[in-house]
Amino acid sequence: MPQNVRCVVKSASILAKCRQASAHQTWRGNLRTSASRPSGRRTPVSPPHRLYNTSAPAPGGSTSPSSSSSSSSVVERAVRLSMAPLNGSVKMQCTRCDADGAATTTTLSKAEVASEYGLSPRDLQVVDVPSQGFPHILVRESTILVHVFDLRLLIQADRILLLHVDGLADTTISQVFTYDLQNKLRGDGSHVLHRKLGEAFELRALEAALASVAAGLEALYLGARRDVGLALRRLDEQMAGREEESVHTALRELLDMARRLADIEQRARLVRNALQELLREDQDMADLYLTDKRDGRRHAAAEHEEVEYLFEAYFRAHDAVVHEAAALMANVHRTDDTIRSILANRRNQIMILETKVEIAMLAMATATLVAGWYGMNTVNFLEQSEYAFAVIVSGSVLGGGMIWMFLLRRLRNIRRKKF
Repeated sequence: MPQNVRCVVKSASILAKCRQASAHQTWRGNLRTSASRPSGRRTPVSPPHRLYNTSAPAPGGSTSPSSSSSSSSVVERAVRLSMAPLNGSVKMQCTRCDADGAATTTTLSKAEVASEYGLSPRDLQVVDVPSQGFPHILVRESTILVHVFDLRLLIQADRILLLHVDGLADTTISQVFTYDLQNKLRGDGSHVLHRKLGEAFELRALEAALASVAAGLEALYLGARRDVGLALRRLDEQMAGREEESVHTALRELLDMARRLADIEQRARLVRNALQELLREDQDMADLYLTDKRDGRRHAAAEHEEVEYLFEAYFRAHDAVVHEAAALMANVHRTDDTIRSILANRRNQIMILETKVEIAMLAMATATLVAGWYGMNTVNFLEQSEYAFAVIVSGSVLGGGMIWMFLLRRLRNIRRKKF
């Protein structure tokens, strides 16, 4: 065996022995430490780490404090959110309302709600999450679950349960629904017609929920349209006054309104898609007649004309909001593009003017250079000439003019050049 190979093998064996010895010493030190602790107190043992992402560094790896703290906060938040739907003991504030409009407030857990209303725990998985959520309507044997933004509602044949979720930024739809539902159930005003026609309680409650959502989105759209109109009028006045700084401020406000319109359009689109999904399911629409099912008159899959008309009406209402918001948002973007192009044209004109001024200064610099040459205190043999001054001045002016015309022609050719 060569000498260098023997040295490598020998060094590798020595390194392995050193590692074994250090591991043995560490184990014995830990054993002495655990033996020296009092027997009455137990030291908490850290749970084992599971690395589901093999590309991520191990818990003992070298990571920056900021990244480790942010990742740990994200993990803790994700664990809380993942455990909340599975925790059936979570208490929620609820409002019960019967067919006569009598309302009572109570506190129920998710397990109690699922057991009382015949739902699966999975149906209530995201019902208490403090976010707008994804709009959907679930039809079960004896209950209809309505989850549309901040409105979380359970409907049965003779009662409803409104769930109140803490942490929601906007509860407009829930407030509108509560007021509108009380009027319908009590038979006040124009809602007496529903009682005369004998419409089922669950359909009245479902229509009240859909009407509240449509009214909330329509109100948001009307407010945004009014603000956009005011912003456009202010922008026209500022464009007429040629105040570019104020125009940029108005453009930023207009873009903020465009974001509001995009949010309204997206929310209306989600509700429309949820209604469209129900319109495609004949059996789900037939199962919405909870009162008839309770009385033993189950509807066939094709017997859902009244429910279909109800969903189609609110489908068209939300579809109108989607198209109107999209059209207004497109108008805002077109206005923004037009004004930006006008401002860009103004800036281009200013740059052209600056370029022409610089060209004129360059032409004048030529004549100044000649004057500087003849202004030096040196003998140039032209001091006694009668025509020297006229020739030099006219030549300088003529040369500067030729340079100016040549550079202007080059600038004109550059502007006409096609890209």
